[in-house]
Amino acid sequence: MRIWRATGASVQGTYHQQIGLPNQDAIGSSAVEGSEVTLALADGHGSARCYRSDRGSAFAVEAALSVAGQFTARTDPAALISGGREFLRAGICTAIVGRWRELVNRDLISRGETDLSTASRYDEIADLLLPYGSTLLTVIATQHYLLYLQLGDGDILTVSQEGTIERPLERDPRLYGNQTTSLCLPEAANDFYTAVTSVNAGMPSAILLATDGLVNSYRSETEFQNAARRLFIEDQHLTELLARISSMGSGDDITVGMLHLHAG
Repeated sequence: MRIWRATGASVQGTYHQQIGLPNQDAIGSSAVEGSEVTLALADGHGSARCYRSDRGSAFAVEAALSVAGQFTARTDPAALISGGREFLRAGICTAIVGRWRELVNRDLISRGETDLSTASRYDEIADLLLPYGSTLLTVIATQHYLLYLQLGDGDILTVSQEGTIERPLERDPRLYGNQTTSLCLPEAANDFYTAVTSVNAGMPSAILLATDGLVNSYRSETEFQNAARRLFIEDQHLTELLARISSMGSGDDITVGMLHLHAG
């Protein structure tokens, strides 16, 4: 049996500390009897118009974890592996967005604000969701496959048994500068990038997920990957390392989650 162990940490960016903003990242994981693990990270946008994005990122992680368990329980692995991108977008991606909106709507109602169900126009829905805007990175590791999901900026890296670092997902050409796709967009389910790897194709020894505060702390992809290798090796000091990287680099919140493969 393959056993995946999840670790991670999230630190408030030094710039956020200076201006009094909360940590707008979120991280969470869930496991099913040691044989299945889901790891999710989210990064609230943090702009003046996204003034509840710390809540939006927390809702994103909650949505990903709750939907992942239901999805893997009812989805045949062979169908998932052969289903392709549209199968995933119509299934788990749509379900995650739907659950995130339910959580946002519950928050809106608790504040006595407009119920999402009463909004019918594209712009009305967009205005209600915008304050909660967040990205989302998710990896589901089972005995049959690895499922990668990414909406918005951030990074997912795999490390082979030989130490080679790769990106399992294509780069989204729409992500540049501060531009990102987001859960708050009305067509968010269509903006996910996805990939599935069968265990028969070989498993990485570890997987790293990181919000963009990490990559933005380095001048090149080589520097970023070297930093990632260090985090894999020294994950017991992860919080301390991330705080140092933020202070010397982007100044942004940084959240890193890792999955390590162990033979059971």
